[in-house]
Amino acid sequence: MKPYNAISISNLSKEYPIFESAFGKLKYIINFILGRKIILKKKINALRNINLKVFKGERIGIIGRNGAGKSTLIKLLAGNFNPTKGIIKTSGEIYSMLPGSVSFILNQSTKNNALQHLSYQNLSTKEIEAAIADIEEFTELNEYFNQPFYQLSLGMRVRAEFAVASAKKSDIILIDEVLGAGDLYWSEKIAKRVEKMSENGSTLIFISHNISQINRFCKRVIWIENGEIIMDDNANKVTKNYEAFLENISWEIDDKDDKTINSKEINTKNYLSFLENTGQKVIRFPGLRNIKIIGFLLNNKNKKEYKINKKEPFEIKLTLKSKIDKFYYLCYRISIFDNKGYCVAVLESKGDKKNLTKDEIFDVFIKRDNLSIHSGIYFISITIENYELRKSTHNEKIIREDLLYKSFKLIVEKNTSDKSEPLIELNI
Repeated sequence: MKPYNAISISNLSKEYPIFESAFGKLKYIINFILGRKIILKKKINALRNINLKVFKGERIGIIGRNGAGKSTLIKLLAGNFNPTKGIIKTSGEIYSMLPGSVSFILNQSTKNNALQHLSYQNLSTKEIEAAIADIEEFTELNEYFNQPFYQLSLGMRVRAEFAVASAKKSDIILIDEVLGAGDLYWSEKIAKRVEKMSENGSTLIFISHNISQINRFCKRVIWIENGEIIMDDNANKVTKNYEAFLENISWEIDDKDDKTINSKEINTKNYLSFLENTGQKVIRFPGLRNIKIIGFLLNNKNKKEYKINKKEPFEIKLTLKSKIDKFYYLCYRISIFDNKGYCVAVLESKGDKKNLTKDEIFDVFIKRDNLSIHSGIYFISITIENYELRKSTHNEKIIREDLLYKSFKLIVEKNTSDKSEPLIELNI
């Protein structure tokens, strides 16, 4: 049984007027204030016919290029303005963590800024005291907690603003690009705080251009393009397709935010391919494809999802096909990504000299005695490059032959003996 809806959106659209002169803008404002009917001669459709249900406690990521409509959607949810048409229904209190939502006074301390912000949140004295203690502990500012805000570094400021913004529990929390600063330690600390908010029943809507953050924080992702929903599915599936979309754009044009691309022309099936020999469905990035991957086996098995023990041998067999007669100096790279989107391991060859003929099919083997990574869920990417050219350029359009992106799921199982094994063997 699914939990009740936290957010329900039906046929939502938002239009913005375009003014040719200052007088036109003034006339529009006057008519709006007076409640007169307004006919827009020129307009931008920021959102078109959005239908969406979000259940209580979900962590939803929203991705898309600049100008796709992400921020418009989250501002409509926050109640910053009304939709042109459609219905938004929300259940519970909404808190917005949008850029500028927490405004700190520079010559005040973080503590006094936090007290000032929380005083507007309808909290009791005990709740404010508990929130201040939580903020101080989370930020780890120590003596800087009571120093003027202007003395803090940028990273300290972001931590302080996030801690204050997230101190109050709300039913629905809207987050728009406020988690970008900080090293891996702070990214993980912020992620755990976000997870705790969700475990406590809060529903999270999170906008970011950082795909690793989206995969880290969210289980479900919505991809918006030109004001329309292109894809709504589990995080890894949507982000892989979105990255393939961006990669294909960058292969053709320099501007990834080019608005001439019509959302109706985007078909996520375009990024899918089937390997000719082994038949698996893969996401294929653009490449020269003079050399193409047509088969993949892991430990001599043909699957989409592989389970291995981290101590057993790890052997990949690639079947490649040449489209041309040419001498090639090839490089093979296996990249392994964890479930959060981070690349945790890379296996790379030094170079393989091949005198190839057109339509020639050949096998390549990549072997390790074992895969020395922690148990968990991973995804395998495979890249074929021109090794000789790679020594003189980083331009992927010149050196990349083929790339299968996060196309094979790898489950590394935990050894039953792991707990009893010492980290270091000592001869005593």
